[in-house]
Amino acid sequence: MSEASEAVRYPGVVLVTGAAAGMGAAHARALAARGVHVCLADVADAAPLAAEIREAGGSASAHALNVSDPVAWTRVVDDVRAERGELGGLVNNAGISRRRTFMDTSDAVWNEVLDVNLSGPFYGMKAVAGLMRDSGGGSIVNISSISGKVGYFSPRTPPASGGSPGCPSRRRARSPSGASGSTPCTPAWSTRPC
Repeated sequence: MSEASEAVRYPGVVLVTGAAAGMGAAHARALAARGVHVCLADVADAAPLAAEIREAGGSASAHALNVSDPVAWTRVVDDVRAERGELGGLVNNAGISRRRTFMDTSDAVWNEVLDVNLSGPFYGMKAVAGLMRDSGGGSIVNISSISGKVGYFSPRTPPASGGSPGCPSRRRARSPSGASGSTPCTPAWSTRPC
């Protein structure tokens, strides 16, 4: 039996949200190890991870970003444009969960989860579209959760909140600007057309 291999071409610059720790940090480390400049965006301090990546021979920059704030998105994308001049990928990884019972979930908690998990990726895709188009296109990876398929309530919100009811399948779309999108359970970079 032969093993199939696929040559993957990684973008020069990728913005990763929720990058200071956890899955976001793992995505960032993996991309940096493949020669990608990683823009680490998070409400938490991503500078220690940026330093770690640089010490390992990679390239990274840290950016303060609350994904639920469209003005903050504009600032970060403007910084990326000024510092790097291009953007070939966005990993919408930031997400939150507030473990509460249904009756203990306040409107404020519900709205916070929606703002981060649903509005955040929307604002991000809108914010990067112009720079990605100017960079020749790119890929947007929206990290989702299987939480929408689990039979308990938690204000993570349903699959519409960054989730994909078809997980682990992947939905792909291509915008008129040339950016392709993917909503996998784990990120995948591909140069194949959608």
